[in-house]
Amino acid sequence: MSLASRLASTAVALAAATSLMAAPASAIQNAPIASDALSNTVARITSDGTGYTGVCTGAAISATEILTARHCVETTTPRSVTAPDGSVLPVTSYRKGNDSDVAILTLGRAWTGSIAQTTTAPTQNGQTLTVYGKGGPTDGVTRKATATVLFNEQSTSASNLYDAHLAVGNIANGAHMIQGDSGGPLFNAQGEIQGVTSGLITTGGEMAGIESGIFINPLSLDPSIFTSTANIPVRPSNPGTTPTNPGTITPQPSPTNPDSGNTETGSSLDAASIIGIITAVISLLGVLGGLASQFGLI
Repeated sequence: MSLASRLASTAVALAAATSLMAAPASAIQNAPIASDALSNTVARITSDGTGYTGVCTGAAISATEILTARHCVETTTPRSVTAPDGSVLPVTSYRKGNDSDVAILTLGRAWTGSIAQTTTAPTQNGQTLTVYGKGGPTDGVTRKATATVLFNEQSTSASNLYDAHLAVGNIANGAHMIQGDSGGPLFNAQGEIQGVTSGLITTGGEMAGIESGIFINPLSLDPSIFTSTANIPVRPSNPGTTPTNPGTITPQPSPTNPDSGNTETGSSLDAASIIGIITAVISLLGVLGGLASQFGLI
């Protein structure tokens, strides 16, 4: 069986069952915490699912754009990204790749870290890439490992969940990707993002010879993502309430009370109210005068 056929036959299971979204574990297990300059471009993405919160990884490619995986926005709604300095920035919209597992998020506030460069140069067999991930329970932890492109064949089988053209990468030195690392950037030797992490390769079956593998999505397979304007807006998660987290989308003010035709602030009294008040005061003075006479106070 050809490699292209093997990729096609396993694509659905890998994309659905091992999509690398939220799991309570350290990102890129058995790999060191990243402290290099490129790690300052990496973002942790938080999304809302049905009854759960999703986590993915991404990287800033401009002051207001985060590159990530398309499957990170397919079944969940991206809400915010956390920058390396801890700043939480709102996601206002996103757009998805046409033919591959890539997406770009638009931020409502400027990114506070460094900006990464991208390239649409295709990956090559034997090429070494550096992969980053921010999966796991700790926002501030970024880990990295190296990956070697083993096979660079493309599969356009209908069985592939995203019609993604995927290269196969191998993570060396005992490190391996886990859920929450999806969308993590793959940097080439020039420090450019050449692709994103799409899925985890299981160690059984015809892929048994791979030490710890991932599916990667080269940006060369869907360059139109960078010029597309088909953005999908993100709505506030709790409209009408005051946000409690920094960077969340502020809801619009409540409309004017429909029961009042007066748009000015303050209050006013009509003539009938004024007359009623004067009458009550005169009556009260009369009562007090009678009591004063009775007790010889005047």
